[in-house]
Amino acid sequence: MSQSDFSLKGDLLKDLNFIENKEWLITNGLGGYASGSVSGILNRKYHGLLIACQDGLKADRKLLVSKFEEIIQYKNKNYNLAANRWDNSSVKPDGYLYLKEFSLEGTTPVWTYKLDDCILQKRVWMKDGENTTYISYYLLKASEPINIKIACFINYRNHHELTTNLINYQIEACEYGCSVKTEIPFYILSQDAHHKLDNTWYQNYKLAIEEKRGYDFLDNNCKVIEFERDLAASKLLTIIATTNEKASLNGIEAYSEKIDSQIEILDHSWISAHQVPSWIKQLILTAEQFIVKSPSQTIIAGYPWFDDWSRDTLISLEGLCKPEVMKQVLLNYKELFQNGLLPTRLQEPLQFNNADSALWYFIALKSYLDQTQDLELLRDLFIDLVKTIDCYFKGTEHNIKVSPDDGLLMAGDDGFALTWMDAKCQNQVFTPRRGKPVEINALWYNALLCMADWAGDLEIEQTKENYLEMAQKVRVSFQKFWNNDLNCLYDVIDTPSGSPDPSIRPNQIFAISLPYSPLTQPQKEYILKVCEAHLLTPFGLRTLSFEDPEYIGYYGQDSLYLRDSAYHQGTVWPWLLGLFVIAHYKVFKDKEKALQFFNALPEALKKFAIGNLGEIFDGNSPFCPEGCLAQAWSVAEILRAYKFVVLN
Repeated sequence: MSQSDFSLKGDLLKDLNFIENKEWLITNGLGGYASGSVSGILNRKYHGLLIACQDGLKADRKLLVSKFEEIIQYKNKNYNLAANRWDNSSVKPDGYLYLKEFSLEGTTPVWTYKLDDCILQKRVWMKDGENTTYISYYLLKASEPINIKIACFINYRNHHELTTNLINYQIEACEYGCSVKTEIPFYILSQDAHHKLDNTWYQNYKLAIEEKRGYDFLDNNCKVIEFERDLAASKLLTIIATTNEKASLNGIEAYSEKIDSQIEILDHSWISAHQVPSWIKQLILTAEQFIVKSPSQTIIAGYPWFDDWSRDTLISLEGLCKPEVMKQVLLNYKELFQNGLLPTRLQEPLQFNNADSALWYFIALKSYLDQTQDLELLRDLFIDLVKTIDCYFKGTEHNIKVSPDDGLLMAGDDGFALTWMDAKCQNQVFTPRRGKPVEINALWYNALLCMADWAGDLEIEQTKENYLEMAQKVRVSFQKFWNNDLNCLYDVIDTPSGSPDPSIRPNQIFAISLPYSPLTQPQKEYILKVCEAHLLTPFGLRTLSFEDPEYIGYYGQDSLYLRDSAYHQGTVWPWLLGLFVIAHYKVFKDKEKALQFFNALPEALKKFAIGNLGEIFDGNSPFCPEGCLAQAWSVAEILRAYKFVVLN
């Protein structure tokens, strides 16, 4: 697989401020991952070469191997390729200065170093389905062999924490390297090099991004082994970090397997029959990083710090997953319903503090059934779906219930944010949206029409008519959301104050982008014009109009409280761009115009984690990336929208 368009070259690589804020990410299909800055400097507590997930996402992910540091001897000169920031803010050594290029091969990060007339490449990738990271060094060009020494640093901690105690690790030599005896035993191995053990702690690595975010920021790492080898041109040295004592040590075979699997993904994707830009191909490969295949299939909401969230998973299913994966996730979620609701997160103890995840289940199921016509699954799920709808009518937790007078869905409880705008800190809910939120009712309308369609598919005619009648009542009542003054939709009606909330937010887009819309054509056109004028940015939609007095244009504050206060008060979310594009194309049928809204996305894939889409951006120009460096629904909804426009 050739190197992608997502590369960094030239003088930019000498700019430390630039290069250390560009990151890379790889994953293993288990919830484990590796990540770091392009510069090699550890900037986050989540940076490392092996963050293992042993027993599924119910277990803590552990940082096991922090980093490798390389010293190259060539033509009687030493080149230290490492880079570290210390507690006094000094950066020593400064090996990033030898970087000629950073690029991706598929999703594999590749560092190309130039040392005199020597060109050395380093690759890092993970084996799918295994807590194993491969680090390979390929001498592309040199007039004589090099000598390479690689020091390996470890840590053993929860990936959310830092190491303050200097543990005396039990390190044992083995044939090809060493084992580290911790609660999760792991190994650092190479069949290509000599090795010698060590057990030396290096203290006070300064994690600059953690400092910026207002967290503790000093960490310690332990050097446990050093590998050494003379390497001639066109030769490869591979080292692995793994929890699998019997992992394959053959770097050539392992990398060929990785590349072949990514070629197969592209060949079997919908894009194989269509001309698409390279950034869409990159996102197709990136999409796989969020899918957890074992022990049960789910989706990681975002790397590095999120796990699986029901809302995020269900929204992301169509954009990320093939139908067989969608089916398994839907079956898994069937067992999680309680009083008509789905848990917000799939972590114990389960909390059912949302009004919409169960409604997103209907949308995900519709997408799956539209692709497969799987009536057998529909029959299996239908009674459970009926019970879910009934729970909304009867009323369930957090005052989530249907108003008998208008058929609209209301939700709200003190101390809770029950919609996707769920930021909360220190018991303060920043966007409570109590009453009847607009997108909750758009989802409710869609769920009722889905049930009518499915009852028809199952030839239950009276049930079909009942759901159609319920949906018609919601359709008529939905006009209560229309704001004549602004020519768009209120964000929430029937609020505790009694007055509708006129805030211009992107939630009204759902009433157009979802499969069924309760709006008239002129209303849809007005809404899109308002949202384009107030919310649209090159990288997504703002969560609040920039003209609103409550608008916050910059998310990157130095405390969690301030960040959460900005989270849905103007911060830009890329996943909403997908909804906007779908809505725009549905209304105006202008394929060229719809695709133009994606023009800045190739740049976005270079802004944070190279080749990936992050969680959020500042609402104000220059729209700096913030939050999670890789977010599932950002990738999923952009892919889904692009496909929708191209294929329709």
